[in-house]
Amino acid sequence: MNNNSYEILVSRNSVCMADDVNDNQIKIQINETTSIKDFISILGTHSFFPSIQGNNVAWTLTINKNEVATYYTKTSNIIIIDNDYWEENKKNGIYDFKYYSPIEKRLYCIQDKRVPINNGLLKEIKHIDKIK
Repeated sequence: MNNNSYEILVSRNSVCMADDVNDNQIKIQINETTSIKDFISILGTHSFFPSIQGNNVAWTLTINKNEVATYYTKTSNIIIIDNDYWEENKKNGIYDFKYYSPIEKRLYCIQDKRVPINNGLLKEIKHIDKIK
């Protein structure tokens, strides 16, 4: 590990009872220049996201319980919700991915929020409308 890289622990929701027996956490190396899209790609190379029948699911990345991006497996799209929060907290955050299937559950979650809809969430709503 060089001076600019650091190890982080990432966890995800279990997708079914059979998945409960697996370790849903992984330690990976990232550095200060790692983008959200690069980060999610790195996780993909480690088979972090399980294969789901139909493959039309969403994984929302949170750091310290703040949403920063959502990865849509069917389209391979990554919607950035809060890149500033990612940049400010990626060194010492608690990383977790929340699973949404079907993707309409993600839409309901966004619509149920008691916070203003930012540009990232607006892009995400439009993306869900296109693929559902």
